[in-house]
Amino acid sequence: MSDDGRNLLLGRRTAKTAAFKLPIDETLVEGLEAGHSLRESARRAAAHAELPPPVETTSSLLTVREIQSLLRQGKSASSIASKAGVAEEWVRRWEGPILWERDGAAARARSVPMGRARGKSSLPLGEAVVANLKRRKIPIDAEHPSEGWDAVKRARGNKWVVSFIFEARGHTTTARWEFDPDASIVVPLDRTAAALGWVAGRKKTARSRARSR
Repeated sequence: MSDDGRNLLLGRRTAKTAAFKLPIDETLVEGLEAGHSLRESARRAAAHAELPPPVETTSSLLTVREIQSLLRQGKSASSIASKAGVAEEWVRRWEGPILWERDGAAARARSVPMGRARGKSSLPLGEAVVANLKRRKIPIDAEHPSEGWDAVKRARGNKWVVSFIFEARGHTTTARWEFDPDASIVVPLDRTAAALGWVAGRKKTARSRARSR
């Protein structure tokens, strides 16, 4: 960091002087905070995912792995308990780590720009949704950007269905996207998702195109 605390000094560790100066502004701070939040969500999800399932101590028609899979798909603890023939409390023992994993998937999806036939949005999904809601004068809790978001895993493969629920004009509305974490691709699954997830980039003028050549 510079002596006045206004810039980050970047360069090789072995170098005596910095190669670049990066101004410490609101955009940088917000980006670092968002990156830290995503990293923590991913770390918690990975930590829970790596834990071996505890030894079953009750008679269940479903294995622990099957219960966890159904929880990832968004099935309720009560419906899984009924299917497994066990008490609901037994199923909820495995619910916590799965909810962390679902939160992590939703957070990763929010950091990826939505794709459409015309290309990718100029903003990541989460920022695009906030921008479009504000433009439509729909209230949103800016202090809790994860509020209303969820993700459930498809029964087959590694893709997730990410959803965002919000109130607009007295009605509850849900937008859904498909998220492929392996390819870092987000695509809309309905018209609401397509509208909220897209922010067009600035069109280049003839002068700006000439400068970029």
